[in-house]
Amino acid sequence: MTEKAPGAPSHTALPKLPADFRAFTGLPNYDFWLFDSRTVVKFSFDDEENMLGVEIIEVPATVLAACQTRDAAWHYAVPTIDFQTQLLSTV
Repeated sequence: MTEKAPGAPSHTALPKLPADFRAFTGLPNYDFWLFDSRTVVKFSFDDEENMLGVEIIEVPATVLAACQTRDAAWHYAVPTIDFQTQLLSTV
């Protein structure tokens, strides 16, 4: 079982993005994690959404772009409860 770090938000407390958000935002078409605004971990997936691997990036210009993407994505994010309600209503 994985435990979260003390004080870290639960994944259910984090806002969610709709799957098609990239189509109308101009944000990059890949998934990544941003650590301490210094390191980007970019995920690679195949056409069936199986994870192929990750790339760890610390190039300042790339990290800056990821920070800007994160900030833009927050604008489109919805609270988890709203996301879950929308998802359940389509099933």
